[in-house]
Amino acid sequence: MRVVLDSNVLVRAVASPHGPAGELFERLCAQHVLISSPEMVVELAEVLDYQRIRRLHGLSDEQIAEFIDTIETGALLARCPASLPRVVPVLLTSNIVKIFTMLSGGEGVKLLQGRMLCLQ
Repeated sequence: MRVVLDSNVLVRAVASPHGPAGELFERLCAQHVLISSPEMVVELAEVLDYQRIRRLHGLSDEQIAEFIDTIETGALLARCPASLPRVVPVLLTSNIVKIFTMLSGGEGVKLLQGRMLCLQ
């Protein structure tokens, strides 16, 4: 199954690798294909660099870079068509569901726990 995790879930996975988000991230990556986009990766890098978020996860610049590299190399990066806005909202909205439905070729899309899109 192809899965998109909201950037908030990824931040929580970094901040607490043994918490629910961290366990979810590990299980999904082991059994499914994580889908992201270059825009979401940039957003994740920016958020992980926020001072208040750095206090939560306590990672060094090198560790943040390693996590971002893990996402970039381990995920299927979907590129949005140029005609779509280049800004990716933080919250999942019906528009994001429509975008990922289009990117998946019209395959089924489900919201799970309000934070993930699953493209089957």
